Amino acid sequence: MRVGRRGVDDNGIYGSALSLSVGEIAAACFAYADGFESRFGGLTCRQLRPGGFNHRDTPHLCEKLTSSAILFAMEFISGLDAWRQ
Repeated sequence: MRVGRRGVDDNGIYGSALSLSVGEIAAACFAYADGFESRFGGLTCRQLRPGGFNHRDTPHLCEKLTSSAILFAMEFISGLDAWRQ
């Protein structure tokens, strides 16, 4: 694994560990973002939580979204080795 100027592989730690090329890692990142946006309706907090944040919010308002997003990430990451060309 290469160490970049920031002390970690500039191309992604896990993707590099899987021996993915820079292009494959970039393609996987774009596919993750596209899939996340399709599944959850956006990428930013503003899109995912249109009401914003305020003191009246319940403590666990985003708990279901967070759990779903974690499962989505786990499923996507577990299939990364298929990105090898």
